[in-house]
Amino acid sequence: MPELSFNVYCGTCGAALCTNTTVRSSRVMVDACQSCLDREYRKGHDEGYNDGYRDATEHAAKGL
Repeated sequence: MPELSFNVYCGTCGAALCTNTTVRSSRVMVDACQSCLDREYRKGHDEGYNDGYRDATEHAAKGL
């Protein structure tokens, strides 16, 4: 059986995903890029914080 060698990189940020890649029964499975997941988590956290701050400020201005 021939041996296949390849490198896997994130299509979004370019990070190497070789440690996130497993091969089982002729199937290649690649986990999500942790760098991109972390960035999106922070982005969501920041957006939620900003939305909450804006809402609180508006409520305070209305005297609620």
